[in-house]
Amino acid sequence: MVRKTTEAISQRSQDIYQKLFSHSRDAIFIIDPARDAILEANPRASAMLGYPLEELLNTPISAIHPDEMPKLKAFARSVLKEGQGWTNELTCTTKTGRCLPAEISASSVEVDGRPCIIALVRDVSDRRRAEEALRESEERYRKVFQSSNDAIFITDDENDEIMDANPRACTMLEYPKEDLMKTPISTIHQHELPQVMEFAQLVSKSGKGWTNQLSCQTRTGRILPCEISASKIDIGGRACTISVVRDITERREAEKTLQELAVLEERNRLARELHDSLAQGLTGIIWQLNVAERTLDVGEAQALESINKARGLAKESLQEVRRSVWDLRSGPLQGLSLAEALRQETDKAASAGGFQLSFDVSGQERVLPTGIEASIFRICQEALTNIRKHAQATQVDVVLIYEEPSVKLCVRDDGVGFDVDSPITADEETRGFGLISMRERARLLGGQLSVKSEPGQGTSVEAILPLS
Repeated sequence: MVRKTTEAISQRSQDIYQKLFSHSRDAIFIIDPARDAILEANPRASAMLGYPLEELLNTPISAIHPDEMPKLKAFARSVLKEGQGWTNELTCTTKTGRCLPAEISASSVEVDGRPCIIALVRDVSDRRRAEEALRESEERYRKVFQSSNDAIFITDDENDEIMDANPRACTMLEYPKEDLMKTPISTIHQHELPQVMEFAQLVSKSGKGWTNQLSCQTRTGRILPCEISASKIDIGGRACTISVVRDITERREAEKTLQELAVLEERNRLARELHDSLAQGLTGIIWQLNVAERTLDVGEAQALESINKARGLAKESLQEVRRSVWDLRSGPLQGLSLAEALRQETDKAASAGGFQLSFDVSGQERVLPTGIEASIFRICQEALTNIRKHAQATQVDVVLIYEEPSVKLCVRDDGVGFDVDSPITADEETRGFGLISMRERARLLGGQLSVKSEPGQGTSVEAILPLS
């Protein structure tokens, strides 16, 4: 009874092992290394190598590993010595000659009193292709990362640190790679941390974000306007952000140039309108006054005097319109330095006004911001115009003083002067408007303009404009 039960269990075990052997998804071989023979193989081994089973059992092991027998023999010796072994460095050659990368797990067994090996062989072609595709993909992304014209940062959200950055990031921020890795993100955005935190919260909430309102500070302290695109990523369970940062300094400068061109076009439009409307209207007034003068009797002296005054004012206004048209159509300095432009203007004013004029420059002459140079020139021009029209001066002194951190213009005359506190009369309206214009120019640039004068004591105009 006991023997029958034992036989039944043994038969059941054999059935199970036979099923495992026959239905395994891995190829199974029983081989005799000494005789270079395959003693047994399962259907998966036959299918994997492309041999009918009977033919496979008559195929030597060396035919399946023709190019790596030394490696196979070393592996077999190791298995027989250690009782087991594993390798993923061997390949199997199919009947058609195709090489299959294989992962082999082997154990030593005894068959008919001879040391043999049972080997489970897994075709890892798909895995190798996937690994190779992954390597190629990683290489492609690494090349993109390294050669990108935009700066790329990978940052740890919790620790305020840069985990990786590409060469463009180092160049843009003027850091060596090893120093940039030690620099907190807060240092690069220290001048606008509230905006950076707000952007980081947006990215954290939505998983991605974009802005062109942030800027980065370089190692030397330069501020770069930037366009930033950021996305959340997970690296080893750590919440990180990958940011693509583009320096848009050149774009901003181009936008500024376009704005300046638009302003220039508007100036040209205003110049055309002044010329086509106001200048022509004033010319018509002068012509009509000339006609009226010819129709008056000689004795009507008062009316004739009024006509002459009106004609004089109209001519002066026409000259101012023409000067304004010219000033609108071209920059006041015309490619000259400020000192050169002022010297030309003072020479022209002295010739037209019939007075002596001296022009001096004090301090270290240097290039100033365009707006400041233009305002200094206009203030000098307006002061000289007032002198020519109202001061009856014989001597005028103009001094341009370069200071730190400001520039000063002084225009003095020895003319009739005026009471700076008295109301402006009708005859002095042009001068009053000129003073207001000069003060407004100085004020808009954060500077100041002072006028000192007394009747019979001449006039002094001083403008100080800060350079910051």
